Amino acid sequence: MTSKAAERRSVRGVSMTLPRKPGMGGKAHFDAIARLDAAVGGRERLSQASETAHGAAEERDAAVAVADANENVAAREAWLHYIEHGY
Repeated sequence: MTSKAAERRSVRGVSMTLPRKPGMGGKAHFDAIARLDAAVGGRERLSQASETAHGAAEERDAAVAVADANENVAAREAWLHYIEHGY
């Protein structure tokens, strides 16, 4: 077996699929909205804190935290979009 074939086979085993679209108005939709709201709030707090950071190390740490918060918000938005639109 070639390494490419083994690689394809191992990737197939880790794919995440949902049996059906979760749907709006259900628990998954409510939870997605709540998690997005929490992520946006966290990002706003971190953004405000980063404005008061002083010194190279503190500013770097604040920038990394804001970047992480941005990724979290993007992931939450994508999940909510999937629940609402199915793609």
